[in-house]
Amino acid sequence: MTWTSTNPGQLPISAREAFLDSTTRLTRALADGFRSELLQAAKRGEEFEIESGLPDSMIKEDPEPEPQPVRTVLTVAHAYVEMRWPRAAPKSREGISDA
Repeated sequence: MTWTSTNPGQLPISAREAFLDSTTRLTRALADGFRSELLQAAKRGEEFEIESGLPDSMIKEDPEPEPQPVRTVLTVAHAYVEMRWPRAAPKSREGISDA
């Protein structure tokens, strides 16, 4: 759901809440800069998202999740042999290589 500014000088209530509550700035200058960006977006007539209170230009898209690496039986067996081989006795290595 979006909100379009009809009065460019005023921010929607949710934008005020986003500014005051969820966004903490270290200095007053940083907070004023953020407020200025919000006011400029309102003057440009950008739509604001109701949930976050931010203009569309400030909303970051969620990145694509990294695909999980494929774990095959061969990779599991290889990891098992790598783990057991250095400490195994010579006769035990025959059993490990058969597994």
